[in-house]
Amino acid sequence: MNKQLEQLQAELAAGEPELEQLLQGLHRLDRAAWRMNLLKHNDSMLEHLYTGEQPASISPDEPVPAMASRQLTTALTDMIDRLEQHVGWVMQAMNRWCLSVLAWELGLLVVLTGLVMVLATVVGQGPAWPVLQQWWAELLARPISLTVYSALLLIIAAAVHYRLRKKIAAAIAMRLDEMEPFDTPRAFLKNTRIWHSIFRPQPVGWAGRAQEQLNGLRRQLNDTMAHTTQV
Repeated sequence: MNKQLEQLQAELAAGEPELEQLLQGLHRLDRAAWRMNLLKHNDSMLEHLYTGEQPASISPDEPVPAMASRQLTTALTDMIDRLEQHVGWVMQAMNRWCLSVLAWELGLLVVLTGLVMVLATVVGQGPAWPVLQQWWAELLARPISLTVYSALLLIIAAAVHYRLRKKIAAAIAMRLDEMEPFDTPRAFLKNTRIWHSIFRPQPVGWAGRAQEQLNGLRRQLNDTMAHTTQV
């Protein structure tokens, strides 16, 4: 953590160990957001805790008033709620992207199959199936031609697949909301890079450990808010 963030964290916690621990937990989640590209690497959720006027600085030598503590825990709760919401939006976009790519590819396959059937019917001047069987038998008898045609077909299919992936991802990203400090479109597009599968279940950078950290921080916040309310 750089000196500026350390100073901000110390100022917000104002000497309270529980609040200091909560703020450290939020900063650990920064790293997961950085890996996701959901947060710029030089940014921190600590700097965006208060959307309005930030509470006045409190001397570290003085106890934190209950109201200031509640304000901070409320702001922390709101921030992790927003983080989880944006992670959910990225996952929804990934699911929509996967289904859209599969739907387009299925549609193209149906159209291509129809064209081949029509071509076989025209060439054979009758039912398409016998003509297709004859073409297949001829290909099997010529393994070199079969290999070349198969390779060409795979290359064309891969080119169409990755072109579709890119176009559909760009269209989905344009409809995603971007709310400071989170950049949902950028996080989503990181998952659509050529080396990532469309069937990936979790966003890049958001592993089970990050979700566990978020859930643990939420439990700590609930305990702190319950304790503050009692006081």
